[in-house]
Amino acid sequence: MKPQVNVDGGAPFCSGGKAAKEQVNEVLKLVNDRRTLLVEGKQKNGNSGNQLPPAKGMTKIGWSCELEKAATKNLNSSCPNVPPGDGKGRAEIIKTENNTSNENLATVMGKVLASIDTKTFSYLDTPALHYTSFADANYANLVRSTTTELGCVFKTCPEGKGENYTLYCLTNQKPVAVGDVIYEVGTGVCSGCPQGTFCEVDSKLCAPTLDAPPGETIFKDFKCRNSLIAEEWRTNMLEVHNENRRRLAKGSQKGEGGALLPTAKNMNELIWDCSLEDAAYERAAECTETVTPPDGYGAVSSMITTKANPCNATSMAEQAVQDIWEKGSEKQANNTKVAGNDDFSQMAYYKTNGIGCSYSWCDGKLSLVCLYNKDGSAKSVKKLFIKGGAGDTCKRCEPNNNQDNCVNGLCQVPLSYVHSPSTICPKNAVSVTDNLRTIALDMHNYYRRQLAMGWAKDKQITYAKAAAAMPELVKCSFE
Repeated sequence: MKPQVNVDGGAPFCSGGKAAKEQVNEVLKLVNDRRTLLVEGKQKNGNSGNQLPPAKGMTKIGWSCELEKAATKNLNSSCPNVPPGDGKGRAEIIKTENNTSNENLATVMGKVLASIDTKTFSYLDTPALHYTSFADANYANLVRSTTTELGCVFKTCPEGKGENYTLYCLTNQKPVAVGDVIYEVGTGVCSGCPQGTFCEVDSKLCAPTLDAPPGETIFKDFKCRNSLIAEEWRTNMLEVHNENRRRLAKGSQKGEGGALLPTAKNMNELIWDCSLEDAAYERAAECTETVTPPDGYGAVSSMITTKANPCNATSMAEQAVQDIWEKGSEKQANNTKVAGNDDFSQMAYYKTNGIGCSYSWCDGKLSLVCLYNKDGSAKSVKKLFIKGGAGDTCKRCEPNNNQDNCVNGLCQVPLSYVHSPSTICPKNAVSVTDNLRTIALDMHNYYRRQLAMGWAKDKQITYAKAAAAMPELVKCSFE
């Protein structure tokens, strides 16, 4: 008996494919139902007695005919116990067993997903769920929040007097590695959907906007929590930074003496980071002339004098950033970092790909702070970018040192997850976020304040007596 790629349930889902439409739909339902359980925080973690943390930004998975075709090709004519390998480095899911129960594509996928119900999933407990070497890689790859496509093949092979089956799938993400984020921790509701998706009411997953019914809310903004800052302000601050970097990368930025600076082979596009925005706001609110960024980060700040608080600070902040850039570029003769030109170094450092800015009003002045996820003024930085000649823009984009991820002069490199910097408890920035600390402190102090002022209700005497001295909770030493 020859190895056979099985078609169960009627016509194939993909033209020329083997996976039946009915089976594909069942597989997608199984996978997405498990992802919904994670969003809701209702997925039990094996026999630990605990639930896995709720997920945010969890996308809805769809079927990819291209991935199904690639999976069929990779598996060839065997039923291996280990992944056969994928030439494009995509994540592989595999399960091979003796076929004693007339299994099919959907029933075996159900078994793969059900492993989490009995086997405890090991992870690093931080504001995001990180993969460890002790965890089930099949499950991790299937529930990774950034995975949006799946393609599988189901095959049976003769084994003695019976047969074995193999379920083999590919996703559109790289295999999860130790330390990689599986998903960010949420609050039990659909949140943090990436751009181009909407929050699907029934599944609580982030579904592609092309699937959105009329009236659904599409997430197009930055999704940062500070509602006092306008989206227009964020957009303009990001655009002015990237436009300056793009001009530099293309060799059209004037430098010292009006001469054009060299082109950049590897200038990254900046991406807005809400955690950096939060950290920038904390520093802007201090209303100081200079700011200290978290270790390993860069900062640019400006105290702008103004007669009144305009309703929109966009033009003022944008002009301040442009002035800092132009002033700094006049000191640059080439791509070498210039001592004392730190602000320009922060804005022009090629490795930087994350930015977050904020502002605060301070006695007739606007305190503007921008934080960057790399420190362009660090002693270790000698060159701001790899210089090139005409036509060399983007020739060395990371990570593959080519132009594959170049868009309009800038290299598009995704942000990697880092722990949000803490200004409250810097020595414990991993386990608890400053946002959670602030909420916990504010709630505790709110009730202590109610008690201190005599507004705390008591069932026996209506109101408890006012406290003679009630100190505010501020310390984090017990954390």
